Amino acid sequence: MDKGEMTVKKFKSDQLDRQALSLLLPSLIGFSLVYLIPFFGMVLQSFSRPEVTPTLKTYQEVLSNKAFQLSVGNSLLFIVLGIPTLMIFSYLLALCIHELKTPPWVKLLLVLPIALPSGASIGFFRNLFGASYDSLLYSNLNMLVLVFIFIWKYTGYNLLIYLSGFKLMRGSVMDSAKIDGANYPQIVWHIILPLSAPYIVFAGIVTIINSFKIFKEIYILQGSYPSTSLYLFQHFVNNKFNDMAIQELATAATLFAIIILALAYGVIAYDKHQQKRIRGES
Repeated sequence: MDKGEMTVKKFKSDQLDRQALSLLLPSLIGFSLVYLIPFFGMVLQSFSRPEVTPTLKTYQEVLSNKAFQLSVGNSLLFIVLGIPTLMIFSYLLALCIHELKTPPWVKLLLVLPIALPSGASIGFFRNLFGASYDSLLYSNLNMLVLVFIFIWKYTGYNLLIYLSGFKLMRGSVMDSAKIDGANYPQIVWHIILPLSAPYIVFAGIVTIINSFKIFKEIYILQGSYPSTSLYLFQHFVNNKFNDMAIQELATAATLFAIIILALAYGVIAYDKHQQKRIRGES
């Protein structure tokens, strides 16, 4: 390749980069104005007190707050129980639907809970589990009830993501593995699962986001001050907002943002691990 062709290719590449940047720039500006700038403003607010210079005193107060400790503990417990269970269940369900070639109405039934209003669905669960203080919703098992509602409502999201990923996989790879003598569990573990890594990562991020939406269901069920084991971080933030405790609100939100970033980093690390695994086997 001579210098002229290389110059033309470099010019075209730079032109495409400029076009991509021009298309992304309005979204980046809007994202910065609506999310990034307010977020960093919130972080700065958490370090400042009206009467003194920037300090960590508010962080010490929030971290020692019993309600905050309870809300974070319950939220982390729900994340540990709900997210892996939903991810695994929806993945296996999507794999069964893909392999068995189920009719479209089955997928429709599984996706339908996404579209149902929270008030209608929670009314059903209130009748199913009971709303009195001696019911399952107020027992020691109410966290499992919440995980069940979470799985019922948001399985459809992950199902659509996984099914779209399965359709994009090349059947020739699986056929070659069968010819080489691999059984189905080996194909799933060594081929389908690694190839599904990008979709699992995306589904994981969506599931983390949806896990915070479950607050709406608890709020409808038990209000601002639910039973102790269902008092989540969103309850703490919502109550601080109602009390206009802005600095404590900003501090708590900053601390929980760190937790969310750690979870996102774990999901991305899983994706990198699977990509290395694919390259090592290829």
